[in-house]
Amino acid sequence: METVLEVSDLGKTFKNGRGIKKINFSIEKGNVFGLIGPNGAGKTTLMKAITGQLKPDSGNVLVLGTDLEKDYKSAIRNVGANIGSGGIYTHLSAWKNLKMILRFYPDLPISRIDEVLQLVGLSQYKHDKASAYSMGMVQRLGLAAALLPKPRLIILDEPANGLDIDGMLIFRSIVQQLSESGVTFLISSHLTSELEKICTHFGILIEGELQCIIEKELIPAGKSVEDLYIERIGGVHVAGYC
Repeated sequence: METVLEVSDLGKTFKNGRGIKKINFSIEKGNVFGLIGPNGAGKTTLMKAITGQLKPDSGNVLVLGTDLEKDYKSAIRNVGANIGSGGIYTHLSAWKNLKMILRFYPDLPISRIDEVLQLVGLSQYKHDKASAYSMGMVQRLGLAAALLPKPRLIILDEPANGLDIDGMLIFRSIVQQLSESGVTFLISSHLTSELEKICTHFGILIEGELQCIIEKELIPAGKSVEDLYIERIGGVHVAGYC
């Protein structure tokens, strides 16, 4: 299998001592990697370091074999991301928000905007200002922005927050369809039950350290990812899995 994302010894420490410490993992083509951890564990920091929004103190990131630090433009060309609350201009409509992003992808036709809005179920609201959107609609718009450049790797930070049932079903369907076509995902969430429906692998991040990586197919019968997570933060070691 082709390795799409490879993270080696990635570290970033802030003045308060928090951050991430020597993170190592890789994701193969078409896999969906779920990043699980409590608030403050370093999930957003890790994602920002992977996408170049934060400069790490150590380590390196390879996207499809290209070093992010050495050739950022080439590496990031294959990445779509929605991290944190930034990136959406609330005084603009969904369509105009995406048009601004499209400027960075001159090879894409303007029709791509309507394609992704249709995918996330926002077509009928595309000319409404984002300031009038619910939290779930803003999340859908962020997903549309990540999908816009037809990336091979999509990185999403807490994408299910605020989604209603329809939004959750749309999100789940998009991830499943794209992963089956070979698109790779890195997704963080507190909703372990939702991640279990779509992810092939899981990483447990606690206090800036990647404690373990779990392959869904190898989870013991009768156990859930949430069970393994709770056991891990409770200090119980599950042999062969964490």
